[in-house]
Amino acid sequence: MCLDVVKQGDTLHELALRYHTTVKELVKWNDIQDSNRIYAGEKLRIRSK
Repeated sequence: MCLDVVKQGDTLHELALRYHTTVKELVKWNDIQDSNRIYAGEKLRIRSK
């Protein structure tokens, strides 16, 4: 598992593609309530496949 610091303009979809995972998995791993709202500087747990 690694951490990714969200940069301005990042989306969960882009991060999922970058780390070869899904938006659904990112939401689950990070307890994200609204998948349309992530913020620059936020640290997300990533488990790449």
